[in-house]
Amino acid sequence: MNHAFDTRRSWSVYLLAVVVYISAIWQRSSFGVAGVVATERFHVLASVLSLFVVVQLLTYAAMQVPAGLLADRFGSRVVIGSGAAIMALGQLSLANSTSLVPAVAARVLIGMGDAMTFTSVIRLLPFWFSARRVPMLVQLTSMFGQVGQLISTIPFAAFLRQRGWTPAFTLLAVVSLVAAATSWSLLRNRPDGQRVHSHVDGDFSFIDTARQVWRNPATKLGFFLHAVAGFPGLVFAMMWGYPYLDRGVGLGAGETSLLFALLVVTGMVCGPLIGWLAPRHPLRLSNFSLTVAAANVVALGVVLSFERPPLWALVLWMVALSANAAGSNIGIEVARTRNLASRIGTATGVVIMGAFVFGVAGMLLFGVVLDLAGGYTPAAFRVAWSTQLVLFAIGFVGVYALRPKVRRLNAAEGRVVPPWPDALAREWRRWRERLSRR
Repeated sequence: MNHAFDTRRSWSVYLLAVVVYISAIWQRSSFGVAGVVATERFHVLASVLSLFVVVQLLTYAAMQVPAGLLADRFGSRVVIGSGAAIMALGQLSLANSTSLVPAVAARVLIGMGDAMTFTSVIRLLPFWFSARRVPMLVQLTSMFGQVGQLISTIPFAAFLRQRGWTPAFTLLAVVSLVAAATSWSLLRNRPDGQRVHSHVDGDFSFIDTARQVWRNPATKLGFFLHAVAGFPGLVFAMMWGYPYLDRGVGLGAGETSLLFALLVVTGMVCGPLIGWLAPRHPLRLSNFSLTVAAANVVALGVVLSFERPPLWALVLWMVALSANAAGSNIGIEVARTRNLASRIGTATGVVIMGAFVFGVAGMLLFGVVLDLAGGYTPAAFRVAWSTQLVLFAIGFVGVYALRPKVRRLNAAEGRVVPPWPDALAREWRRWRERLSRR
């Protein structure tokens, strides 16, 4: 094992990167608590505010591959710091905007900077930590990001109510600017101080690198695993969950808040659990994402079986949705293990596009069907939620078409995935041997 792995310095770099990532999630989710204030400030209907979410998510998805390419070429330190600086510029612009177009443009900047953060943080991990720790750290990074959402939900929302729009978003700009300065001055790409990309990609252009990464079947498999496990949570949390619980089910504000809190808290448990299991079953990583996706299909089916689902069905659905981030991050691990270290950032960016491309498609399809089915009624919501089954089907087809190709590549290198009966029999023998030694 490389002596530079898993050291105190490794953990210091990781904790610093996580703090910057928490700041990025705070920047991303800050607008979610400002809907009512934004409606009054920009003099628009509430429905127009969905434009902010869609534009931000489209920007985030579109920037994933460029952000990964930049991280591979210039290193995580430069890209993370630059992303934080771009978000600071966006928040400062938003703080002083009084009309819709400049405000949307500001959210584009925030989406760009946000997209440059997570991919670059994940790219740091293989250079600072041993392979057995990386899957857990990916899940922990995603889990810690929820702290940023909690900051938006509680203290930032209170500050916005007390001090108003301009001071609140100016504060966010200052926080992001501090994150940028800290990243540029303290983060390091690698323990050995070598160049951030190897000679393998030295002669490749950005387009050539992206093409090589996409041609890798593991990258495509990671894309669909991230999509099929990750998109339902985006559709629910970012746009249609609150209107459904409010107008489609008729829950009060307190019950709705508790369900969203359950979504966050349970997700913080699922992430480390899957991160702990993944290194112990490295040849069956795709099964974790497929299990999460299947649980979402079952839970959604239970909810759709009621015109107004009871609370227990909604709780079941929240628990299933809570594992989405953990299940989708498995796609990153699948792509990482079969791409060159010099292309990890690009591969991560391609994979992360999966859930966001499917998520934006799901949001738009949901809205169209909801309008066609009669608007904000329980029956219309049931029809609209059923459109997710189409996206699930596309995701499952992609996974099952690509997984055999990746397994053939693994088999050529001597890593064969045994059939389930053989795998279970082997685990049973190991358990009996450990029991007999005790």
